Amino acid sequence: MKKLIFFFTLILFACSDSYTIEGKIIRVIDGDTFVFQGSGKKFKVRMSDIDAPEISQTFGLRSKDFLQRYLNRRIKLFCKGKDKYKRVLATVFCDSVNINELEIKLGYAWYTVKFSSNEHYFDLQEAAKSLKLGLWQYEHVEPWIYRLKHKKL
Repeated sequence: MKKLIFFFTLILFACSDSYTIEGKIIRVIDGDTFVFQGSGKKFKVRMSDIDAPEISQTFGLRSKDFLQRYLNRRIKLFCKGKDKYKRVLATVFCDSVNINELEIKLGYAWYTVKFSSNEHYFDLQEAAKSLKLGLWQYEHVEPWIYRLKHKKL
């Protein structure tokens, strides 16, 4: 039995898409998506556990502008696999600051309950809401609902 458990643990570890990489953001697409370059690789990254407003939404450009503060700065990605668009899903750190968390805390993005169970992010979002920080100052539609309504046919 122990050998069987060890074997399955080994398979799970080998199939894991989790890894860490350092580099820089070379282009910001929107408030939660950017192009990363590091270790001779260049790829699109979708920040995990958050969802920023689309560019055409209220506060969308401001959310993008926030992420652009980190353009060409040294960052570390904690990668967790890929999404359906083949973008790397990652938590982003700059100078030991969790940027995903900071976006929620300052009201630049929503915490995505659908793909995460990070209660700390939920608490940060509730605090940002109560203080009316960032996007919480305005009437808004959640980006996942906005995308459904504006889906290209």
